[in-house]
Amino acid sequence: MGFATGDYRVNPEGAIQVLVAEILWNRIYADQATRPADVVVMDEGHYFNDPERGYVWEQSIIGLHPESQLVILSATIGYPEQFCQWVHVTRKRPMALVRGAERRVPLHHEFREDYLVETVKKLYAAGDYPALIFSFGRSLSFERARLLKSCPKFVTKDEQAEIERRALGSSSSAGWAQSSRSCCSTGSASITQESFRRTDASSRSSRQTVC
Repeated sequence: MGFATGDYRVNPEGAIQVLVAEILWNRIYADQATRPADVVVMDEGHYFNDPERGYVWEQSIIGLHPESQLVILSATIGYPEQFCQWVHVTRKRPMALVRGAERRVPLHHEFREDYLVETVKKLYAAGDYPALIFSFGRSLSFERARLLKSCPKFVTKDEQAEIERRALGSSSSAGWAQSSRSCCSTGSASITQESFRRTDASSRSSRQTVC
């Protein structure tokens, strides 16, 4: 599996590529005669209507090679029938609308005014974890992970030992491994570059992209 953002890239030859929308857009318009992937899955399709970034989704749909299968995901897109009709007319390919009203995991909204560390400690005390904290950019992710080191550990001693063992054997750069190892050992960060590097070389001939 490969992964790419504006300032970070891992395993560009992976059979499956997870990209930010702008990178897919650039690939499409770099060479319109070439398919960027056999299947393109565009998540958060409602960004099509975003005043600042909507053109990326729109032009990607327009410019995508007609032989690439397109899947667009969204839970909030307005007028989905009209949208599917527009995609169908634009790409000259059938576009089926698949509806789903069932939510596998119940969704509850809660707003807090506490700082991050205090909020995480309360979640831990209530047993409301594991949890995901969204951060824009790798540097901010590391900064927040370091802040959370003051919180109770979210992993057992055996899990901590296993994390340390894998970190020592990781193919990551020394600087990255040193900065992430202490965070991972507390359970506040658990994704390593090595997890993206493991790909099957025999599957690279049929590349897919997930956007």
